[in-house]
Amino acid sequence: MSGIHVYLGPSLDRKTAKQLLPHAHYHPPVRCGDVVSLLRLSPKKIIIIDGFYESVPAVWHKEILLAIELGVAVWGAASIGALRAAELYQLGMQGFGQIFHQFKTGVLTDDDEVAVLHGDEQNGFVAINDSMVNIRYTCQEAVEKEIISNEIKDRLIAYCKEQFYPYRSLMNAATQLSSDDPQIGSTFIPWLRIHGLVDLKRQDAITVLSHCAANDYPDIPKPTYETPMTMFLRNTTYYANLTPFKHDCGDLPQIEKQLQYLYRHAIAEYRLVAELAHFSRCLFSLQTETTLLIAQAPLIAYIHTHELYSPEMDFSFYKTHAQFSVIYDLICQSICMIQLKPEKLDAYLPAIAHYYDLNPELTARNKSILRLLLVLVFSIELKFEMCDVQLTTKNFREQLKTLFIRRSYPKEKREAWLFPEHCDNQIFHDFLSRYFKVTTVYYPESSTAYYYFKWMYDAFNFYVSSLSRDKQTFADESLHALTGG
Repeated sequence: MSGIHVYLGPSLDRKTAKQLLPHAHYHPPVRCGDVVSLLRLSPKKIIIIDGFYESVPAVWHKEILLAIELGVAVWGAASIGALRAAELYQLGMQGFGQIFHQFKTGVLTDDDEVAVLHGDEQNGFVAINDSMVNIRYTCQEAVEKEIISNEIKDRLIAYCKEQFYPYRSLMNAATQLSSDDPQIGSTFIPWLRIHGLVDLKRQDAITVLSHCAANDYPDIPKPTYETPMTMFLRNTTYYANLTPFKHDCGDLPQIEKQLQYLYRHAIAEYRLVAELAHFSRCLFSLQTETTLLIAQAPLIAYIHTHELYSPEMDFSFYKTHAQFSVIYDLICQSICMIQLKPEKLDAYLPAIAHYYDLNPELTARNKSILRLLLVLVFSIELKFEMCDVQLTTKNFREQLKTLFIRRSYPKEKREAWLFPEHCDNQIFHDFLSRYFKVTTVYYPESSTAYYYFKWMYDAFNFYVSSLSRDKQTFADESLHALTGG
């Protein structure tokens, strides 16, 4: 996969863009979280041209700064890319084009200057209205060619600026004002029909892609700052890391295509994979120098001697992981400290399956991943107990209320769900208290965990390997799609 990624929409058609920069990977307009998601593909250069900003949160400054901090060259031009580059050029983002320089120097100040309403990806993101920046430059060119006076130019621009951006049209503005000024009707409108709108956004998009095609990845100096790990960035990073790419791209890595397939065809199991990734990251973040003082070999020997649950098979993918074998060590310690036996895990399996709303078939197919989740929950809770972290009754009730709202449970179903007939009520409520406890506490992010974006890959690889142990538990065509062959 190319190391260049471009977020492109209405500013330039995809066909032209690929002719200019054929080896780049093209994405739809950027939105909040997309840059964080992209980091798991190890990009070398990100070019932001277009972005969503009204129907969804716009791309955040801090996620761009995070990419720059990790050594990614981030460029911006033409539309929201020009805006962000003008705001962040002093912090390392590279701006390009006339629109960027207009914002950088303060000639343009309003976000709506580049705003357009446009179609969807199937329709090529074609713009429906004229952007204000294009209207300005078209009117200025008409003045330079002596088609209209400066006074008429100012009237046209003022009229368009007063319109809500989806309704902006220079031709409509000229038609409305022509009754008061014959010059507009006699000279400007015919000229505009022939000449068309000056598409400065398209020009800037072409310029930045052409420049990047002619210049390889320049050395980006290491920023002197560290991106603040605010609650909002932490939550955005968490969500982005556990979410598949929202669009279909033929050149995505195979594992990303597999995650998309699982998300669309087996959402309940996708959520289990996401939970495994999440809790693995949580446990890793709880490590300290004092938690890793016990050697692994004596712990495994103790587990075998006392017939405790052995993590050697289920957690082997972390045991041999170059960076995160520490998770395996923490789990071994927890198993010994809480005397976790296989029978206890078996007793809790119906409880966790009920929590995730799994039917018997899904439960049988995902026993391995459910066991892993239970062990992780027990291990994390043990760390909290050692720090005297408790779950209050108020927090428990709030978590239940949030769960019922998220799952759209009607009032009559809530009590039946709380007292399931197919599993021990005491064990289920004990599991609920443990689960809510480990999901309501703030986790201190270590720098290693924060800058590692492939937790989902690790969890998915385990999921596929657990299915491969018994192919009869899953439809052959589905397993073939997941494994790629």
